[in-house]
Amino acid sequence: MNSNYQLILASNSPRRQELLKESGFIFETFTLEIDESYPSSMPAIEVAQFLSEKKNRVYRGHFNEEIVITADTVVVFNDLILEKPNDGAHAMEMLRLLSGQAHSVITAVTISNDLKSISFQEETMVTFRVLLPKEIAYYVNNFKPFD
Repeated sequence: MNSNYQLILASNSPRRQELLKESGFIFETFTLEIDESYPSSMPAIEVAQFLSEKKNRVYRGHFNEEIVITADTVVVFNDLILEKPNDGAHAMEMLRLLSGQAHSVITAVTISNDLKSISFQEETMVTFRVLLPKEIAYYVNNFKPFD
């Protein structure tokens, strides 16, 4: 389905890889350790796109004619970005916080070749019903939601 360009997905995300495969794309994955910091004064709504573009600029330095896709997703609750949980206890704490509440999930994507770069983002409002402690524990223990 691709053109003459090689497609590079700059992500370890199994879900992003699955989405591209299901869409019929042929691609390779390539990842680097990238500083994902952003200005503390930046509005939360702008962070995902800022990071997606930042990642893409770094990856562009490793490729010439290839098409590079980078992305970033942030969870925003009460105008604060909830960082990825680093362990089960942190994941359970986040789910207890979000239980019975609404929050935003913002994903930004940047696609570039050696001549051009485009970025876009989508925001989805998510509302959790009240989650029971045993449901939270089951989810964290069985699905390891650390990404």
